[in-house]
Amino acid sequence: MERPFDLVLFGATGFTGRRAARLLAPMQGRWRIALAARDPERLERLARPLGLATLRAEAEDPASLAALARSTRVVASCAGPFARHSDGLLDACVEAGTHWCDLTGETAWVRRVIDRHHARCSAEGIRVVPFCGFDSIPADTAVARLEEEATARWGEGLARVQVAWSLKGGLNGGTLASAREVASSGDWRGMADPMLLCPGSQIPRERSVELADRAGPFQDRLTGRWLAPFLMGPVDVRVVRRTRLLTGKDPSALAHREGQDLGGGWPRAVGGAGLLLGVGALLLSRPGRALFRSLSPAPGEGPSPSRVESGFTRATFTGETESGRRLVLRLDADGDASNAVTVRCLLAAAELLLEGHGPGQGGVLTPVAAFGPELLRRLEATGAHRVRVQEGEAQAG
Repeated sequence: MERPFDLVLFGATGFTGRRAARLLAPMQGRWRIALAARDPERLERLARPLGLATLRAEAEDPASLAALARSTRVVASCAGPFARHSDGLLDACVEAGTHWCDLTGETAWVRRVIDRHHARCSAEGIRVVPFCGFDSIPADTAVARLEEEATARWGEGLARVQVAWSLKGGLNGGTLASAREVASSGDWRGMADPMLLCPGSQIPRERSVELADRAGPFQDRLTGRWLAPFLMGPVDVRVVRRTRLLTGKDPSALAHREGQDLGGGWPRAVGGAGLLLGVGALLLSRPGRALFRSLSPAPGEGPSPSRVESGFTRATFTGETESGRRLVLRLDADGDASNAVTVRCLLAAAELLLEGHGPGQGGVLTPVAAFGPELLRRLEATGAHRVRVQEGEAQAG
């Protein structure tokens, strides 16, 4: 039976959902698009001026979720915290054979999705693609490009990747609510497992230190600048390891570390590390979460449009082969990471699902495993990402 829609955006009335809806509107001539959320009045106010159809869907209403899943070929979800709001719809999509992509960075939730759905999706060709926002399309595609370049130039894969992020922007209320959910649910306890997203994979004992997450500041291998631990680094490295697993590579063979360049050298890097530890400690107690919530924007709220657009997202990825050859990839994207970049990434993934691009296998996939090099090519072609790769000098010693 013909489905009435090609793409449904779930969670459309949230902060990132509203941004995504406005960017989707010009695509209406090419795709049949609908917006879905639980509040019909807010949904109608958003959709009417955009000329988009609407569907009421609520996480606690299984019938509405099943109807949504059967109505479309692809669901793109902005409805976080995903561990709280997305299981019902995702289950319905798998049952209906509907492809899925989302903005989550909740690795513990994705592990449960893998355990629950990967085997069936693999067998039936259903593509479930989490991590399609800033977490973790930029990192996943950049590391894949470096690996591709190293293989083409020297016939070698990568042994190490280090990333230095430089960001300007703000966080929205939905992202901060997801952080509170991870802390309050206890999901944080399992997130330290380096192979969380690679069921059945083990880290050789001699590599356990090299592959562990770092809580303290460290020096950039390329510039010598001091970096603070990057908040989303642990998500990115686990996504890249799953990409390696799904594409036939050893997920433990690549040492991957990410940091944030805060400027100001070692003192600023130490301060950034301390701030992250302090926020983490705050979130682990009920009074701390209440305080955090009172100081944070509410779900549906976020930075002003001018702040989102005036932000920037930059990164330097340094990749090294076992023989010491080095490649440097520099990534630039306009707008802040958590709001502008993340929405553009999600819509690129949704379009590729609609067009059927990528290797074609089903499963609970990563962005690169789902779409291959076409994803980064698409982002470059639209100007969303600007990428430069150059050879670097071999690391001394």
